[in-house]
Amino acid sequence: MSQCVNPFYHRIHLRPYDWPFIIIGSILLAPIRILIIITLFLISSTFSKLCNQWLSRIDRYTEPDLYHEWRIKFKNIVSYLFRSILFVAGFYRVTIIQKGDDNIENEKQAPIYIMAPHTSLFDILAGVALQTPSSVAKADIVDIPLFGNIFKLSDPVLVERDSKNSRFNVFKKVTEVIKYSKIVFFPEGTCSNHRGLLQFKNGAFKFGYPVIPVALRFNQYGGPDTLSWTWDGPNTIWSIWLTLCRWRTDLELTKLPVYTPSDLERKDPDLYARNIAKILVNELGLPCLFYSYDDARYFKYRSFRSSTCVKFMKLADKIRKIQTSSNDSNNKSELETISYSDYLSQFIDQIFDNIVDLNAKLDRNSLLEILDISSLPNINESYSIKELMLCFQRQTYIDNDDHIPYECKLYHLKAIAHLVDQRESNLWKRLRYAYDTFVQASSLESDQDIQLLSLKQMEMFLWLSLGLNRIDDHLFNDILSFDDLRQTLIHHYQYALRENACSIHEE
Repeated sequence: MSQCVNPFYHRIHLRPYDWPFIIIGSILLAPIRILIIITLFLISSTFSKLCNQWLSRIDRYTEPDLYHEWRIKFKNIVSYLFRSILFVAGFYRVTIIQKGDDNIENEKQAPIYIMAPHTSLFDILAGVALQTPSSVAKADIVDIPLFGNIFKLSDPVLVERDSKNSRFNVFKKVTEVIKYSKIVFFPEGTCSNHRGLLQFKNGAFKFGYPVIPVALRFNQYGGPDTLSWTWDGPNTIWSIWLTLCRWRTDLELTKLPVYTPSDLERKDPDLYARNIAKILVNELGLPCLFYSYDDARYFKYRSFRSSTCVKFMKLADKIRKIQTSSNDSNNKSELETISYSDYLSQFIDQIFDNIVDLNAKLDRNSLLEILDISSLPNINESYSIKELMLCFQRQTYIDNDDHIPYECKLYHLKAIAHLVDQRESNLWKRLRYAYDTFVQASSLESDQDIQLLSLKQMEMFLWLSLGLNRIDDHLFNDILSFDDLRQTLIHHYQYALRENACSIHEE
């Protein structure tokens, strides 16, 4: 049974017998480490700043070979200093497991490392272990005191998430960087609690180059996870302090075989990204979650958190923003005064009003028609629609049928509308409304007054509502009604309910 998790939630659970080690580490270990680390950082940062000033005297565009020759020499020196910093911090051992081809020439044909999962700033240790390749990161990372100068020397590709021009410049810069060194991508684009793999952004895969997937595993020897930095998590300083109080933390990198994309994957970077994610999912043994950096903001609403529900809410927000920016001044001012929750309610009512045949096919065109948004500018190119349809078709990361899409119906859309309807505060009732929609559609299709859901329908229902991939056959045989389903969920899937639907099992 695949379980769903909230990747943006993390708590450090300290046990009673952890406190003596923390107290001892706080007195004898962490302060000494901090002094040594600051000293090494000052040396590394000062040296890197001098190196960057030296490199600025060389025109990298007219003399690129000379520029990168010196940069690589300087970078190798700094990498030893930075490895010393990480050693002092307790990262004594870094193990590289080669599951791929040992042929160096084959690796040379793959200029991009794809690393996952991304959990914290300590992930930079993986880059140091791989001879400090260039990386793609947020532009503001170079403003971090001391670290910024060191990071600049690696010739990073900086991206501003909210700038379209920045993304175009990233594409151009990457093509320049890979001529002289490999480049690292963390395609999840943000940190998670490493209990699942987030949705991969397609930026690293638009180039169509072969890639080397790299799986990261930190070992804290059974202690509490002090490495994960998430949006809904502990204070960063507290996490770093607890990590420094530990005697040791190890890192294992598993380099998987070079993956060369097919012609279809070169044309469809999203498909390429999903296939690489599946490879890393199989290696790491983690669930693959179709959540992205942009989705975390919708976790604050009291709603079901399956990827389909989240992408539905994201699409509603996207349409609202397009309408706000494109409408005339009167309608624009009206939209701006409506809260997102109120707009979502109007959005849902429109779906309820426009669905006539529950068993009609749900595709991109019918979705646009139901939502009455086909005339909106740029809506056809909106990635939010593609994401939602991928969820309905179960084509995110879990399909094992050679990309044969699940046959979607309009009652699936109506069920999702019930699940995210903020006007009903009781989540069990929302789940009941969605379940009744499935039953009603089944009854209409079979001309029977009462119709139980098939195994395939039940799996689809649980995928849409809770993000559960499948249910066990012997459990399905015991599900005869919604009340039976409720008891089954409570007894067997409490973890999924708690993570995905705000402690629904307690209501």
